[in-house]
Amino acid sequence: LFTSTFFSLFAFGAAIILLLRYRNWRYGFFAASTAVVAALLLGRYSATLFTGDWRWTIGRGETDVGSVGLSALAMIAVVFLERLINHQIKTEQALELPRYSVDRAAILAFWIGKDGRIVDANEWACECLGYSKEHLLTRTAHDIDKLQSKAAWNSHWEKLKNSRSLCYESKYRTFAGPLFSVDVTATYFEFDKQEYCVAFAQDITERKRQEQALEYQA
Repeated sequence: LFTSTFFSLFAFGAAIILLLRYRNWRYGFFAASTAVVAALLLGRYSATLFTGDWRWTIGRGETDVGSVGLSALAMIAVVFLERLINHQIKTEQALELPRYSVDRAAILAFWIGKDGRIVDANEWACECLGYSKEHLLTRTAHDIDKLQSKAAWNSHWEKLKNSRSLCYESKYRTFAGPLFSVDVTATYFEFDKQEYCVAFAQDITERKRQEQALEYQA
């Protein structure tokens, strides 16, 4: 009975620690819930505890094998879930740095679907184009790229798909209307059985201005 009590209290203690440990409450909730449910499965021990039959059990010298076994399983579940969650957190943290860097890079980044719809964009793209993130994700590539059109998009996509990558110069249209020159590098890829491209665009307005000034001087 002492062993069973020890394991059960240890399970509940582990649940509380897991709940408080993770900044992501979703992980903490699932970890703690697993520990609590596993501890509550101690059927024979729980019956002994709540019916007040402690003396009867001890007096007869019985060993609650079932509750001890379930307590051990509770500990195994907690340890397994702890390792699983730690692995998931490390995976997500590994992805956070690249995304954080792309969001703050001084380059416009767009993730575009086969139909031309913009499915994601970084913060610099939103700032340069004058869109909110929510509004930009309702637009298409031909809404912002002057060289693209709804009719020409399919042929552009097939060319990109066949070559896997394209580099070209274009002009992007801001939300307010003005255009600015960009160098675009678009790369085709497949993800989760869907076709996408990622386009990185660099504002070259100043470079174009300098080129025009040199031409004028010449």
